[in-house]
This record gives sequence, structure tokens and C-alpha cells, in this order.
Amino acid sequence: YQHPPCDFCVSYASAQLMRAGQNPYTTNLLTTAGQIGAAGGITSATDPPSYLLLLEPLTLLSPSAAFLIFNLLNAAALVGSLYLLLVSNSPLSWRWVLTLLPLAILFPPLDWHFDSAQNKLVLLLILVLAMRWLEQDREKLAGFAVGLASLTRMFPALLLGYLLLRKRWPALIVSITTVLAGSLATAAFLGTERCWGFTRGIQALASRKMLDLDGNASLIAIVSRLFWDSGHSAVSFEFVRIASVSVAWIVLLAVISFAALGYLTDSTDSDSAVFSLWL
Repeated sequence: YQHPPCDFCVSYASAQLMRAGQNPYTTNLLTTAGQIGAAGGITSATDPPSYLLLLEPLTLLSPSAAFLIFNLLNAAALVGSLYLLLVSNSPLSWRWVLTLLPLAILFPPLDWHFDSAQNKLVLLLILVLAMRWLEQDREKLAGFAVGLASLTRMFPALLLGYLLLRKRWPALIVSITTVLAGSLATAAFLGTERCWGFTRGIQALASRKMLDLDGNASLIAIVSRLFWDSGHSAVSFEFVRIASVSVAWIVLLAVISFAALGYLTDSTDSDSAVFSLWL
């Protein structure tokens, strides 16, 4: 814990700058992040402003203490998620639970997650709660969970499409309200200029440097690397790459939309298969 890894120290440094009244999306992080760990060459914040606002209290602690506390929170979220998925109201026998539990714990990315103190396990718990609340028709709570998840990371906002296609209107309305209220509250605390600076973070994540990383398993990165690794670099070839990425997205959205509409699964989604597929 004396040398927090790149991902955590960048988030910590971004929140630290935010608390100091600076704009982490336009301020070079290398100096600040370099004081607490490896900056990894990331020069500006890439986390959503709402997430950095929630992370600010940890910057009152030393980087090593904040790293430890955040990983304890990750561990608690993992335990809670596994309990909800495998034990609570689960049709699985204890034999299955005792088989799946070690496989989940030994999953290699989980070790990397703790090593870099990511926030995806907290996000997992929020989304598992949303799934369970939808099963129980507690739609307002589920909508709040989806909205909260969308404020901390962008991709859960795609679940708004799921709620729309499944006609879960109360959950959809509460989700949108939560996102809007959270965004307005964040802008009120941080100012619109710093919040709007997040567009620079999005550009950094969408850059070739990030997409070309072998560990980047996003659809855009996988399709793009097929073209970049071919050795061709003509302008027309780049146009084909962009078109291929667009087609891949359309196909993927079509498949999960059909599933959400009930064409491929039972219309009740009683086992949350469609929710999981959409996620």
C-alpha cells in the first residue's frame, strides 16, 4: 500500500485536484499523480465528475490509507454481490454454490481489480441490487440504482434502453430523474466548466493509445485492433474500420433489443437473463 497502482493514483489525484478547486480534466496529472504512485502516462482525469465528487472524502486520507479503505469497500461489495447472486433466493443447491464461489474468487481479473482498486465491484453490487429489485417489482428502488450506477460510470446508462423496451416505466422515470438530479447536484458543487471538462476524458478513453491496449476488451477496441494489426494504414481503410465498428454496434444492439422485447426469451424475464445479457 505504500505505492498505489496507476489506476487508483490517477483517480485519487483527480479527486484531490477537484477538492482543491482545480479542473482535473485540463490540469496535467503527472506531477500530482506521480507523487503518490505510477501515473502510467495518463495526463488528465478520465472518471466522470460525479464519481470524483464521491471519491473526494478519501483524499482527506493518505494515498495508502485511501487505497486500503477503498479495497475494503470493494471486498464488502464482492461479498454482498456473491450472496445476492448465489445464496439469497437462489435456485442453486449448496453443491453448486460451493463450486461457483471458488471459481468467482479465483477469476484472474478479480485480482487485477483489487490490485488497481477499481470501482467495478461496487458497481456490480448496485446493479445486482437493481436486478433483484426489478424481480421483486420494486421498480423505484431499481430505477434509483440504475441512475446511481450511471452517474459513476457511463455504460450502465445503456440499461435505460432495457427499461424502455421492457416497459418498466416507474424504473425508467426514476432512473432518468436520478441521473438528472445527480448531474445537476454535481454541477452545483463543481461548476459546469469542470463537469464539461469530462468530454476530454471521453476523448482520452477513445484514443488509439487506449483502444490499442491488449487488455481493452471493448467492442470498439476489438474491432479496431483487427484493422490496426493488419498493417494497412490507408485513409479508405480507416473509413472501413469506422464503418465496421458502427455495424458491430448495430448488430449487438439489435440482438439485445430483440431479447429485451421478448422475442428470444420469456417475456417476464423471471430469471433476469435478458437483464444480464443487456448488461
